[in-house]
Amino acid sequence: MTVKTSIRFSASLLLALVLVGCSSEPAAPAPAAAAEKRNDGQITEDVLSRLKKDSNLKDRPITVRADSGTVILTGTVASKEQFGAAQVIAAGTPGVKHIINRLIVQQQEQPPQP
Repeated sequence: MTVKTSIRFSASLLLALVLVGCSSEPAAPAPAAAAEKRNDGQITEDVLSRLKKDSNLKDRPITVRADSGTVILTGTVASKEQFGAAQVIAAGTPGVKHIINRLIVQQQEQPPQP
């Protein structure tokens, strides 16, 4: 086989592969993936609803904002446990991709020691 024949064969093979690849239709998204696509308003409402259902967090001033699936939690909580619980609740909400937890653990005032 000469060099010229090898180049022609390689070019023909490459062209055939390109044409086969171009003629196939793109795969449809899986039903589960389509169900996970939720807008930021839905995500925000779901996270807020779940936080309000938690007896330890329902009275805390927590603000939720979603941006492209990233949830931002702001406000104050009374303990590290509440801080973590709010993050776990947000992470378990469908459509949430990332969490930015800006909650502040409010220090409870200690009575002065004698």
